[in-house]
Amino acid sequence: FTPSVPLDLGQHSFSHTVVDAAGNSSAPSKAIDFSVDNSGDDYASLLESKKSISVTFVADVSGSMSGAKSANQVQSMRALAEAYAKMNVPATFSLIAFGTSATHKGTFTFTGEKDPNYIKLLAAIDSTVSRNESTNFDAALTLASQVIKAEYAAAGNNPYKTKQVFFLSDGYPTTNASAATQKQWHALMADPDGKTATANPIGDTPV
Repeated sequence: FTPSVPLDLGQHSFSHTVVDAAGNSSAPSKAIDFSVDNSGDDYASLLESKKSISVTFVADVSGSMSGAKSANQVQSMRALAEAYAKMNVPATFSLIAFGTSATHKGTFTFTGEKDPNYIKLLAAIDSTVSRNESTNFDAALTLASQVIKAEYAAAGNNPYKTKQVFFLSDGYPTTNASAATQKQWHALMADPDGKTATANPIGDTPV
């Protein structure tokens, strides 16, 4: 993403929305604050650049997402990844695709657009095309929970990092998430490392 006009010096805020083929717009994502100055390198930096950034995409690739929906979904994921890559700050993206079942397509940590892992992330995003399958929300949330728990349990994990989860779907599940799965998901978003008050809550955005 490149602003249509140069940004003035000072503080700014970045967020995004997703618009489907019918013109319906999602709610804005959680804002990311950053500042522009001319006292150092000539690019915008996050106000909290010392904190790690982590994003998990949970992307619907079922049959109902075919055509423009699938293309818009891929474009939206690429746009967010590009925005972080242009900031040249460490970022980790995990990608889960789901239809009848769910698949973890990889976790990619990168700093900048030239990082090989950023290129691999874009390739993985491009592979999340719609296929002729049903839509299993329960499988998607179950696998996403496992991936996020493993992330927070890993050695060296920063529990105070900025973490965002985007659940991308047209909202027509064949198999909805069970009450137990939904309860576990909400608990995970509120307390991702399971240690109460030792980790920031996760910003989760259904789109």
